[in-house]
Amino acid sequence: MMKCRKMKTILMKPNMLRFLSLLVLVALVSSVHVATNAAGTQLRAGQSWIDTQNVINKRQLDVRFKRESHSDKENPKLGSTTVNLNDSGHNQAVVHWSGKNSNVVFVLTRRLSFIVDEVLESSLFRSDDYGTSFKNIDSVLQSLGVPVMVDYIYNSVGNKDKIIFTDKKHKQLFISTNEGVSFTQNAVSFTPSILTFHPLLEDWCFAIDQEKDNTLFVSKDLGRSWTQVRKAVNQVYWAVPDIDTDNSTLHIEYHDVTGTARYQICIDPYCTEAPPGNLTTIDMGSLVVSNEFIVVERTGDDGLTRLLVSYNRNAFREALFPPDVVAHDFLVVDSDENQLFVAVNPYESTETAGHIHGSNLYMSDTTGRFFMPNLETVLTLKHPEEGFLVDLYEVKGIRGCYIANVLDHRGMAQTKITFDKGRNWTYIEMPDGSCQANGQKCLLQLHLRMSYLDFATPMIYSEENAPGLILAHGTSGPWWDPLLPESPNETKLYLSRDGGLTWKEVYSGLYHALFLDQGGVIALFPNDYQSPQDTLFYSLTEGATWEQASFTNSPFIVEGVLIEPGITSLVLSVFGHRQLLDGWIITKVDFTTVLRRDCSDDDYEKWTPSDQMRNHVCTLGEKLVFERRKQNATCANGRDYERPIEHPPCNCTDEDYECDFGYSPLESLFEKGVLLCRQLPWLTNYPLFDDCPEGSSYNKSRGFRKLAADKCILQANSSYGPEPFPCPTLVPQGLSLTIDSEVATPPVVVYGRHVYYLLHQERGSKLNTNYTFDFGDGTTETHQGLTHLDFVSHLYHQLGAVTIKVKASNANGSAEASLTVQVVPDLRAISLYFPKMAYRGEEVFFSATPDNVPGIDYPELLKYGDLHFTWDFGDGQPDSRQLSWEPRLSHTYQTPGPYNVTVQAVNGAHVVYGRFTVQITDNLRKVRLAFGQTAERFEDWGSEAWRRGFSEIAKKFLMMVFQLSPTEFDLYTLDSKPTTADIVFFSSPQKSDETIKNMVESINQQKLHFEFRGLPIEITTATVFNCTQPGGCGDQDDKSTKNMTAVYIAVPILIAAVIVILLVVIYYRRKFRGVHRYSSLRNATDGLIRSEESDDELLDPGLSQHAADDLNTFGQGSSEPHLVMLNRDDRTALVC
Repeated sequence: MMKCRKMKTILMKPNMLRFLSLLVLVALVSSVHVATNAAGTQLRAGQSWIDTQNVINKRQLDVRFKRESHSDKENPKLGSTTVNLNDSGHNQAVVHWSGKNSNVVFVLTRRLSFIVDEVLESSLFRSDDYGTSFKNIDSVLQSLGVPVMVDYIYNSVGNKDKIIFTDKKHKQLFISTNEGVSFTQNAVSFTPSILTFHPLLEDWCFAIDQEKDNTLFVSKDLGRSWTQVRKAVNQVYWAVPDIDTDNSTLHIEYHDVTGTARYQICIDPYCTEAPPGNLTTIDMGSLVVSNEFIVVERTGDDGLTRLLVSYNRNAFREALFPPDVVAHDFLVVDSDENQLFVAVNPYESTETAGHIHGSNLYMSDTTGRFFMPNLETVLTLKHPEEGFLVDLYEVKGIRGCYIANVLDHRGMAQTKITFDKGRNWTYIEMPDGSCQANGQKCLLQLHLRMSYLDFATPMIYSEENAPGLILAHGTSGPWWDPLLPESPNETKLYLSRDGGLTWKEVYSGLYHALFLDQGGVIALFPNDYQSPQDTLFYSLTEGATWEQASFTNSPFIVEGVLIEPGITSLVLSVFGHRQLLDGWIITKVDFTTVLRRDCSDDDYEKWTPSDQMRNHVCTLGEKLVFERRKQNATCANGRDYERPIEHPPCNCTDEDYECDFGYSPLESLFEKGVLLCRQLPWLTNYPLFDDCPEGSSYNKSRGFRKLAADKCILQANSSYGPEPFPCPTLVPQGLSLTIDSEVATPPVVVYGRHVYYLLHQERGSKLNTNYTFDFGDGTTETHQGLTHLDFVSHLYHQLGAVTIKVKASNANGSAEASLTVQVVPDLRAISLYFPKMAYRGEEVFFSATPDNVPGIDYPELLKYGDLHFTWDFGDGQPDSRQLSWEPRLSHTYQTPGPYNVTVQAVNGAHVVYGRFTVQITDNLRKVRLAFGQTAERFEDWGSEAWRRGFSEIAKKFLMMVFQLSPTEFDLYTLDSKPTTADIVFFSSPQKSDETIKNMVESINQQKLHFEFRGLPIEITTATVFNCTQPGGCGDQDDKSTKNMTAVYIAVPILIAAVIVILLVVIYYRRKFRGVHRYSSLRNATDGLIRSEESDDELLDPGLSQHAADDLNTFGQGSSEPHLVMLNRDDRTALVC
């Protein structure tokens, strides 16, 4: 669902571009305004016309024109020159006027593929004499030594001399700093699908690669170097000058890997989600950045859409509409003059494209938050790309003037006009004596955007520099049918000189209109794409008289007309073909030959729009006074003419106000010009005081609000203004608790460290509200008057799950919230206990010990926070990378060499990492020591801490007795009874053999003793192992010990064998007694190993979210080693 369309860069979808590639059109471009629309929106450069929808079917049109009589004067001769571009076969042209007061015009002709969106051929032409002559400059680009296929032209907003021509096919840019006299070529690493210049910084621009993930790039040096910003971009806006604090700001809507749309602000070179903590996800395509407003939409689980507005870059707040408003989509119609003009679509987006219905217009207050009805059932068209469009037109040059078509109860359309931005809407009366409606009310019905899109009726036309002048097609009668096309003979062209108040019929039929010389010349071209043309109609008297003139000696099919931005020139250019596939023809038409005299002061008059309005002196609080040329003064305003405009403010009256949010006017009085507003019942319970702190006051409405665009002066003691009232104490609502770093479920906090709780209250009073915190460990705190977002800290000295509760209460009620957290140990580092040297094929045991905050025993450490370990044994074998709940794991190396072993300990709050080296050899001699039973009298015997400490003391003793350095050997205590330890030597074989011989003889003969934790420990035996075969060095059952070791092993085996024999005898004796008992033993792995076809996920109730994340991290793709996870309860292997 596409949302909120207004003044934005829209990334055109491939199917949209393919649709445009089918059009045989003239794409008219300028440095001021470029508008393209897949459904055939008027394409304009400065001002121009081209009816793309009509171009598709232009060979099938049968347009007949009824032309009224013209002046009896001899037809004047217009100056004209014609140029043939000699580019036959090119079915599209892009015409670009370099800028204001420039004589340079570019024409880019292209042959577009009818199958895919691709430029097959192109030619670039340049004129430096205002379009009198054109020169093909392809050779200038080709002289740079690269293949050339120019597809578009972009002009710097701040400097008309700086232009970039894009070549998507060859991924390159052609850059000019002198209006195309010379170029430099720059190859880029992306496809420059769309390029947009900064509104102020003339060398800054962004580009979007639509062929690769809609990737956004930014350049600060006129396209010479680029920086990638991000991928998956939906929409982009440059900073709004004087609103955004940093002109390098980019407002971005993007989508994440799940397809969810989000809003992001990038200020070079950093990007952040914005505003922080206030906005999460938004509806796709809904971002609008315009003036001081940022608007997005978010659809809830109920299927209804909410409008969220940020005013002056503050936090987003939900826009408030009357409670009976049902919204499935929004359209930002206008955001000028400190308010939002919004259309609300009450219908779901499941409607088919082309569906016509009615939408309602709403107008906001100055903050863009409180909306009240403006106009109901505006004619609306469901659009395949844009969501929906409304039949509304803003008249240029006159503040607050809009024209709209609305639907009545029968589905018929009627035209209304407003001169005060919607406070009053009225029908348009027909010119006197020009209507016969069979006794029904005689009204003028104008064709706006819908008629243009559906029936190719030329668009209504007005200009900022020609205030008061409007040209529009229409019909007479009480209504018109928006579903039925009218015959061209039934449609007439009407002209207004007073901003739409009164109208005059000009011609029958369809015409395209253009203003030149700021309205001094009105030019009309018949809307005929079928027949060659050589004639235009023009008026030098604002429609009082009309002339017919020839603009070419050889007629051709007119495809479009271009005039200079600002309409200050007396020159226009006509573009077309003699035949469909012939080369493009450009005819420059010069009106200086018929308008030769410059205007003097005596040729101007003062004009006030409200002069002809009954009982209206001011418009939107101002008495606007324009200077305009007298209607019959046939003189030229000139390119340098600056129109004086006076706008003194007026005192406020009823017409400067409307009913405030939650109030409605008494219709009987409103129709008489008296504004009396009554409060609506639903306002009493509406949440209006979210930002009204107790102890301060707010301005309570008397039921009126000043029109946001109004400039009137409020008099003292006026009854319109609000009254100051103390802020009420409201019940706290929407209380929630979070912590500053939630990375798990439940969130985790660290033992012995401060945790900061973030308290958020959506609604209700805060200043006079008490907040009582119960931290779940026997401590409580009470605070009064928390601000909108407050941090409360606490320190925990216990492990495990705790629940913090908070209660907010004041005189009018209370609210509660709670949060359960897991207190986990503070991991500081990790160490690994393992034999530093081992024989290939031998099972090597590794024991990890995380170091933590003092005061927590190691066994306690394993109980909390889902502590788990990730391993990488460094040999690339299938079982080299593993995840385990236990800190002890074994691995077997098959190839000699040094291996880096890495291990991580993770407990939800921390990750600690260690890397260690083990040496694997294929020729190893080691000494196994056996110790007396005294070594096993310790309570923690066999634990990792005991083995580490025992090994350290034993090694120091042997270093002292045999004069060894700590780097010559390693001692590793095994996890077995009786207590044994292995010694390996790192020195040369000759030296190690001698040392081993002396050590073994001394130990076996002298029975050496050392002290450990206050007890004497005897080394009973020392045995040499020669490792020459895989696995030939013995195992962890300690086969190396002499004497009693064999007895310890043999006796249990013998006893077990006797028991088995007895059980077998008993079983068979019972079996033959005739009673059969059956049992089955479930395979330990049944149900845990699933086939690839299984749709069920592998579930482990003990697996935390972090462990699951680790699984995903290690198991990337089939080429990676398999991940083996050991369950902490039964150590059953789970093959993922």
